[in-house]
Amino acid sequence: MTVIRVPKGIGRGAALVRRTTRSARLPGRFLRMRMSDALPPTFRRRRPAVLALTALLLAAGGCVPPSGGETAPTPAAAVEPRTAREVIEEMRLRWAESWPRAVEARVETTIYGVGAEQRQSWTQYYRVPGALRVEHGPRSARNGLLYLNGQVHAYQDGRRTASAAQQDPLLVAGFDVHVQSVDSSLASLSALGIDTTRMHRTAVDGTLTFVVGTATRGDTLSPQLWVEADRWLARRVLEARTVGTRRILTETRIVERRPVNGVPFPAEVLRLRDGRPTLREEWTSARVLPTISNSLFDPETWGTAAAPPPGGA
Repeated sequence: MTVIRVPKGIGRGAALVRRTTRSARLPGRFLRMRMSDALPPTFRRRRPAVLALTALLLAAGGCVPPSGGETAPTPAAAVEPRTAREVIEEMRLRWAESWPRAVEARVETTIYGVGAEQRQSWTQYYRVPGALRVEHGPRSARNGLLYLNGQVHAYQDGRRTASAAQQDPLLVAGFDVHVQSVDSSLASLSALGIDTTRMHRTAVDGTLTFVVGTATRGDTLSPQLWVEADRWLARRVLEARTVGTRRILTETRIVERRPVNGVPFPAEVLRLRDGRPTLREEWTSARVLPTISNSLFDPETWGTAAAPPPGGA
């Protein structure tokens, strides 16, 4: 088991982890990181379950041009996928053996909305593929979310208050796609509304990027997945959701990655809705667990499951 702490200001590709049998401590200020779907300000107070969950789900995502737009000419690829399936296959082949299956992360979040920004400390547990537990605030509050098998469950005071069909784009494109079968990943992307029969290649900040979901270069309105070809990692996911008669564009943008046990985890994530930020997530620390209890991801025992011990799972 390895513990890492992420120092602020260290850029992409830096060696951040000093491995020891117990922990790795690094000097300097620690960076905060943001990850899973948001708990909007309204969810901190008791509201009707359906309204709370609707607000919660809408808080994650948006659609604005990424930092550094498309540029030309497009560089050549060492591997040249011809279809979306081949892109997903490369993402799996590149990381399947090294990607951790169980991770605990401490996350600092900034929630944007009407009025002042709100900051919260979260704890996230990943069981890859397919499961993400998010604890909002201290564990004793027993508030948070569970993403499992294409469903999201919301909890308050340890009780389940709402459930809905919902995939977390970061879990799907930032974690699961690297370890599960290609067919499973394509099904998950389709559930996000992404057309996995369409694809094009472009360049973003000089990096060859494959865009799954649209064959039209410059299209930033269709649901789509952007994949960096140099490392076969997701860069951004765009979704289109319909609420009533309104179409809402959401985006999950991976701003920065940093290595945990040599694997470039998403270390800073921005969620937007219709071009406006709704949630920023920054990891302050993370540890890879050898195993993780299934009770943490059981919808019936979410409020009573014990956390992994400090020294291991």
